[in-house]
Amino acid sequence: MRLVIKDLNDKPDILKKQSTINTQNQIALSGNTNLIKDSVYKGTYTDSEGKTQSSVREKLNKYYFHKCAYCEVICKAEIEHYRPKRGVEEDENHKGYYWLAYEWSNLVPSCRYCNTEGGKGNQFPIMGPRVISPSLDSLGNLDVTQSLVSSPNLSLEKPFLLHPEIDDPSEVLGFTIDDEKKGIKIVGLDNEVKRGEKTIKICNLNRDFLKLARKKNVTDSFVNHINSMFALNNQGVITNEALPKALKIAFIEADVQSEDFTLEYTLLRKYMISNEERFEQIVISQLEIST
Repeated sequence: MRLVIKDLNDKPDILKKQSTINTQNQIALSGNTNLIKDSVYKGTYTDSEGKTQSSVREKLNKYYFHKCAYCEVICKAEIEHYRPKRGVEEDENHKGYYWLAYEWSNLVPSCRYCNTEGGKGNQFPIMGPRVISPSLDSLGNLDVTQSLVSSPNLSLEKPFLLHPEIDDPSEVLGFTIDDEKKGIKIVGLDNEVKRGEKTIKICNLNRDFLKLARKKNVTDSFVNHINSMFALNNQGVITNEALPKALKIAFIEADVQSEDFTLEYTLLRKYMISNEERFEQIVISQLEIST
């Protein structure tokens, strides 16, 4: 997960249509979740080859670079409702945040594993008072300003789940080598509130595939690069005088990659080079330096 700056005015066309706005208002006033159509919040259309596409996914890909908002895996994302549109697992009497079904700030891209298969589903635990109904304006219609994910009334819920467009994951999520030393595990850094720990659990961010993929695609690549330099140094190809410069170049390359949001696992890439302690824990500990 990384912090994403999404332009809330840059909505997919289908979410700006008057018919969509009218239906959203009707859903909010009636509380009838049967009126929610996935063809609207997905923005489905048929392309020139007769295949079903999603204009909402395409717009989200502009900001998320075709990656899952939670695990940062490149995927054909599902359109995920940050606040569940139908029902809340932690409250059997809650009908879900039905009035946010077509709200642009409530939509993020998610792989199916973070979203449905062992992942978030309808989970939405909070620390504050839960909002159970939409806010209305002076005319009795849905107050869309109070439907924004950053609006005061929704913010008072104090969700445990991090929102990639509101929260900075680097403040509450970190990484460590797992106990078997076969993968990289994500951990919560906020010991008191535990939003990091809860987010990891909600989205199942330590499933085996992710731990192995983080190590293989990020840390192993960097470690192997450094190991090869020491090997070339032992062979006399890289001199002792040139070795520090070569290692510095490798570190600079890793820093550049950590800012390349088209790559997977950018939070890990940034974390492992953010300070000496983390670099030693994630990278140095894996080196095979022979003398």
